[in-house]
Amino acid sequence: MGPDILEARDLELFELAPVGYVTVGESGVIRQANLIALSMLDVSRAALIQQPLSRFIFRDDQERFSHLHQKLVATTELQVCELRMIKSDGTSFWALVSASVARDERGASELRFVLNDVTTLRKTDAELRDSAEQLRRLLQTAAEGIWTIDAASLTDYVNPKMAEMLGYSVEEMIGRPRADFMDIESRSIDAEIEMRSQQGISEKYEFRFLRKDGSEFWTFVSTNPVFDASGTYVGALAMVTDITERRRNQELLAWEKGALELTDSDASLPEVLNGLMLGLENQLPGAICSVLLLDENGTNLRHGAAPSLPEAYTSVIDGLAVGPMVGSCGTAAHAGRQVIVSDIGSDPLWADFCGLALAHDLHACWSTPIFGGEQKILGTFAIYYRSPRQPATPDLEVIARAVHITRIAIERSRAEAALRGSEQKFRILFEHSSEAILLIQGGQIVDCNRRTLEIFGCESRDQIVGHPPWEFSPPFQPDGQDSTELANEKITAAYAGQPQTFEWLHTRLDSTSFLAEVSLDTVDLGNSVLLQSIVRDITERRQAQIQREQLDRKMQEAQRLESLQVLAGGISHDFNNILAAILGNAELLRHDLIDSSPQALERLKQISVAGSRAQDLVQQILSFSRRQPIEFRQIALAPVIERSLRLLRAALPKRLTLTVECEANMPLVLADATQIEQVVIDLVSNAMQATHGGPGRIEVRLDTVKLDAAFLQTHSVLNTMSKNGKGRIVRLAVSDNGPGMDRATCERAFEPFFTTKPLGEGTGLGLSVVHGIVQEHGGVIEVESQPGWGATFTLYLAVATAQVDASGITMVPVADNLAADPEEADAVPVLKILCLDDDESVIRIVKQLLEIRGYRVSDHVNQQAALDAIRAAPGEFDVVVTDYNMPGMQGLDVAREVRAIRADLPVIVTSGYIDEELRTGAEAAGVQALIPKPFVLKELYEVIERLAQAGRQRRGR
Repeated sequence: MGPDILEARDLELFELAPVGYVTVGESGVIRQANLIALSMLDVSRAALIQQPLSRFIFRDDQERFSHLHQKLVATTELQVCELRMIKSDGTSFWALVSASVARDERGASELRFVLNDVTTLRKTDAELRDSAEQLRRLLQTAAEGIWTIDAASLTDYVNPKMAEMLGYSVEEMIGRPRADFMDIESRSIDAEIEMRSQQGISEKYEFRFLRKDGSEFWTFVSTNPVFDASGTYVGALAMVTDITERRRNQELLAWEKGALELTDSDASLPEVLNGLMLGLENQLPGAICSVLLLDENGTNLRHGAAPSLPEAYTSVIDGLAVGPMVGSCGTAAHAGRQVIVSDIGSDPLWADFCGLALAHDLHACWSTPIFGGEQKILGTFAIYYRSPRQPATPDLEVIARAVHITRIAIERSRAEAALRGSEQKFRILFEHSSEAILLIQGGQIVDCNRRTLEIFGCESRDQIVGHPPWEFSPPFQPDGQDSTELANEKITAAYAGQPQTFEWLHTRLDSTSFLAEVSLDTVDLGNSVLLQSIVRDITERRQAQIQREQLDRKMQEAQRLESLQVLAGGISHDFNNILAAILGNAELLRHDLIDSSPQALERLKQISVAGSRAQDLVQQILSFSRRQPIEFRQIALAPVIERSLRLLRAALPKRLTLTVECEANMPLVLADATQIEQVVIDLVSNAMQATHGGPGRIEVRLDTVKLDAAFLQTHSVLNTMSKNGKGRIVRLAVSDNGPGMDRATCERAFEPFFTTKPLGEGTGLGLSVVHGIVQEHGGVIEVESQPGWGATFTLYLAVATAQVDASGITMVPVADNLAADPEEADAVPVLKILCLDDDESVIRIVKQLLEIRGYRVSDHVNQQAALDAIRAAPGEFDVVVTDYNMPGMQGLDVAREVRAIRADLPVIVTSGYIDEELRTGAEAAGVQALIPKPFVLKELYEVIERLAQAGRQRRGR
């Protein structure tokens, strides 16, 4: 887009202002004026710009204007006065002048004058209504969206075009925050834009909005801040243009560019056509593309390329005779026109081939003849689909461009084959090159190829030949250098034997610009030496560079997440110690105040509840940052599924239906609830994205299944599950009715970084993470899908039998809250417990909690002192309870020392953060139990008494 167009868009709102508007630079001369101001002063824009504003002030009011100007510059506050101004014919009129100071987008100060002709106040009510009606019609019929917000970012006006873009009525949008029409990423960007708008900065940019149906679209936005008479920011006004189609064309242009590059390569025609078809299939999800080439006799179609069609099908149609009722391709080649068959099963053109097509799951075929020079048919280009389908307008546009590129590939291949070794080869390649090639002599263009005409928007060579190359350039290049001078420097260097390659901003015949890569080199034709200039449009390459920069930013986000993981692991231990102190003191108070008022006990209960919520928060942070280890427990899946879906229902589009069916009396499974929640959330989120916001449906189904014996023999993991579960396997399925996937996509669905989403819309990690979690649970996950029929992801888990830890270490689950009442035992054994923790507040609380149970407790905050106590009387202690994370000697070191003193003395290690490394180390150190902080008293008592009893039995006491 040229600079003049961008400038026009930026000034559009300025021009439409219903009052006179003049901006004055620091030098005091007029920089800009809108149409109303020109009309007031009865002057042309050329006569007004760069003139001092004082020239248009009536002579008797010059002093008043000078005073206003001085005060405005000195205070930068809004100044208002009435004075007389003069028109070009010398007549005067009274004007109400409002003056303010602002900054332009470069940060420089400028004075803004708003002019109101006071005589307009004397207009009749009818004239005022007519004026208002004209403005209303202007806004209502504008081809671009107009959107204004107030200082709180709430919508206070949109025109019908803006509401139409978003799929809402005007009434639905009024009063809603602008952020309601954006996704999370766009909201963050919009917040930064609004901050700059409040600083008085006008901007233009590309931006993504969300329609009412959940679909997204791209726009070009020009935003201008609005200030009241006092200079207070009161909102902003934006002009919005839908550029979704333009961006789609850009993606297609990228394919065309790659296709043309492939065409220019040394690859054979079959290789080129195969590459073109595969690239096009990536642009058209679900499409199966093919090319048939007409033989020299013009009677039969031969195989050209069909990389995604079954070989059994292509081998049958290879050599297909051209005729009036010969499917889509044979008929298209015969009639010389496009043939669209949306349902092969019911179309008479396919009567003789219907069985063949349907046997290979082909249900639609759109065929277009490929015309070469002199309208000679070269072959046909066809698109198949695996379900009945009628092409939309965008599909037909893509077909036309695909046929054009395919024609180029075929003609180029045949031209090279026919003229290889010929004296005319240079000229033919010159004419058929996909790059613009110009021959320059004496600073003038003497010849060019057809691509040059296309890229510069010319109809004939006469519009280029005889002109210097810098005539197709703006006066200055982006770096500020004069185009004519710089071009002559490049030409001189190339003639001197220094080939030149550089980027250059060119302009087409219609003055629009494009960025190009230009190479200059000499060509010796024997009797003369010319310069050959090759011009490549690199607009798409530059856009790809921008996309790479966006990917770099995403990688930086991933690095920040890794930092969060390290931080989460570091704070969990200390924070859980603090929670242990809070919840422990609450439990002691509850015990001391057991007969106190219900209000006091209720307050203690609230302390425990709040502490438990804080503990849950720590676990969530650890889980989010992937620092929380997998904790296998026997769980019911139905509540886990319900919790997961509660989080998703808030984000569920209105046009999307989510149903859940859970079989009654489901058996338990051995699983980590947090990770199963992630699996459910990822699978349902994936289904939501597949349906593109609806209308559609997602089904979640939980049941048990007995699989067929023959099927189990081919799936060893499922076979083992079935045997252990007495024939039963737990099955969780998530289905959607989205567009579905072909077999090749299904086979790669769980590969890391594989995604079918456009660049920037997906990492390709979601399903691979799900697959990893399922494997860690010893389960199986499969996907069933086909284009047009949605997809179903099925997860199989084993029925839980017994909870066993391979290490032999007792794992106590994370506490729901510390204040759970321990069940009273018939007879609590008198035990001697040694407790060790470097935190004095924690050790005091643990000592008191254990003494409440009736234990005798020897408490220590120093590791060496604790070990000395055991050495002094090794037979007196029944259990050792030690913290893990302590300065100097850690808990596992203490456990090893205890085993060296007395091998049969049970050791329990407590920690605010238990990971796989700690589990492994604990097993090696002979630790009998790991307990997370803060702990549930009942479970702590049970572990202590069980270990003590086992120890006494071993010693024969």
